[in-house]
Amino acid sequence: MIKKLRVGIIIIFGVLTIFSVFSILFVSYKSLVQESTLLFGRYQLSLTQECGGRFADRIKKIYSDMHWLSSSLENASEELQMSLLKEAWRKIGVTEGKMVESLWLIDKNGKGEKVYPESLKSSFIGKDFSYRFYFKVVKRTLKPCISFPFMGKEGKYLTAVVVPLKKEGNFYGVLGLSFFSSILYRKQFLFLRFGKATQIILVDKENRVILSPVDIYGKVSILKRKGETYPLNSRIIKGKIIFARKRKPPLSIISIFPLTLFGNSYKLISFTPYDEALVFPFQSLKFSLIFTFISAGFITLGLYSLWGRMKASDRLYKLSITDGLTNLFNHHHFYKTLPKEIKRVKRYFHPLSLIMLDVDGFKNYNDEHGHLEGDRLLMKIGEVLSDSIRQGIDSAYRYGGDEFAILLPETGLKEAEKIAQRIKGNLLKERVSSSIGIVRWKEGWSERRFVKEADTKLYEAKRRGKGIICISTEE
Repeated sequence: MIKKLRVGIIIIFGVLTIFSVFSILFVSYKSLVQESTLLFGRYQLSLTQECGGRFADRIKKIYSDMHWLSSSLENASEELQMSLLKEAWRKIGVTEGKMVESLWLIDKNGKGEKVYPESLKSSFIGKDFSYRFYFKVVKRTLKPCISFPFMGKEGKYLTAVVVPLKKEGNFYGVLGLSFFSSILYRKQFLFLRFGKATQIILVDKENRVILSPVDIYGKVSILKRKGETYPLNSRIIKGKIIFARKRKPPLSIISIFPLTLFGNSYKLISFTPYDEALVFPFQSLKFSLIFTFISAGFITLGLYSLWGRMKASDRLYKLSITDGLTNLFNHHHFYKTLPKEIKRVKRYFHPLSLIMLDVDGFKNYNDEHGHLEGDRLLMKIGEVLSDSIRQGIDSAYRYGGDEFAILLPETGLKEAEKIAQRIKGNLLKERVSSSIGIVRWKEGWSERRFVKEADTKLYEAKRRGKGIICISTEE
């Protein structure tokens, strides 16, 4: 009887021990998965916001040029209208390059009236476009819009920024600028690399797809709950980071960033498969491994869980503040660091200088040698900047495209000039010409004013054509 009791106690103890180990493993796994996906979601959202901001800035710049053109066309003669189209085409083509397909006018009845380049006349002049969705919307609302993709002459999808033409307050046609959808998508969104299967799409307020690598005329499925809108089979966790419900496709981590353009509401949505966001692949754990470490499981798993979270947090944090191409800090981190440095200046009255640097002729280099060589050049510039500044004191950032920013704490203009000369010399060794603007922060300046002043100095140097460092004389 006692022997049976002992055996029973041992069996019960063994079962409880195994159950405890499994419980700890399960809790640790759930905790790590949740932490991993949350960190990835925050990282994904921050990059989606940055991407959305860049896209909005690009479209607003294009709209400003087209608004000027539409105002000029209002009372212009037929010949002058064509001259204005050519002038606008050249101006926009300088900045947008091969992404632009055509610039065109449609009259109030939806008939093609004028187009540039003139090689497209036969497929445009006199054709009926009144059935196009963008024509109906602009005619009804008298507001600009971004069109849904439509098929162009070469069988490629086009997306257009469309502006109403008014005469004495009345609608008399539309002005449009067409882009190749695939090139527009690549230039705006492909620098975001969350995972191999990530998709980024732009949708209107009705969730109809405007830009996407796959689905052109689709619509994002939604459900409504308590007055809020969610992607299908999803629930909100924090902010605008959304997780799909388990066992119900699509199983993805989704970030949504709202955009407002021309008074219209749009959303930039990025989808990443759930599995790609998991930092810890626990599928390899086997029962044999569990039983081997059963005696030390409690302590080992607890420590591993803590260490793993710290490692994942550090890894994803570095990803969120680093530019993936140059390994410098990114634009988002620049605007997180700048306020802290300005606060330090105000507290300790130490100087703070800012260098803005732009690569001369980078667009021509890209066009001549291709984007891969352009990327290699940016990587080399990142290395040169990292080696040229004071480690642990200064910080270098990829501000955007081929423009870089360097923050120099406790540094006056003379010292900043020496650092800039060193950077410029090191870049010249790599056969890279640059233009540099330097400015020191002044009392009463805002962050934006500080950056704007440095930018002004940079473009003043660029206009001189010799890559001259342009320094404020004010101490």
